[in-house]
Amino acid sequence: MASTPAPARLGPLDVAVRLALFALGVAYGAWALWAVPVRLFGWVEGLSLVITAVATLAAGLLAAWGLQSWRAPLWPIAGWLVVTFVFSMSGPGGDVVVPGGLTYDPGVVKVGEFNWLAGLLAAGLTLFLSYRRYGVPPGSGYTSRANRPTQRQ
Repeated sequence: MASTPAPARLGPLDVAVRLALFALGVAYGAWALWAVPVRLFGWVEGLSLVITAVATLAAGLLAAWGLQSWRAPLWPIAGWLVVTFVFSMSGPGGDVVVPGGLTYDPGVVKVGEFNWLAGLLAAGLTLFLSYRRYGVPPGSGYTSRANRPTQRQ
């Protein structure tokens, strides 16, 4: 009967790196949400969407590469999700950061809503790419080359 090895313990540096990745997600999430009303070139709304998508993808792939793990992007993604949720809430005095309704500028409201979509799509792509690179052990699974059918002669 084979026993499974005990999981590796995280050292202080591992914990610090993961907390730094979470803080990175909080930082770029807050930056993107404060940029919701900012316009791109030619007064096109959506700078926050670009920041969210690019930063989520870059931070996640950098985390996966640095920690050599497909789970590493979950830390900046979790930070982004927390700050986006908190900033999108409405309190007794009105909306926190992301406006829920503006009669004179309805496009800003749509950008705030699409920020969720851009971030979640980028997070999904980040997890997909990092899993393809670091999640499938060599020689196992459906996507490995070792299990592909070979042509017989």
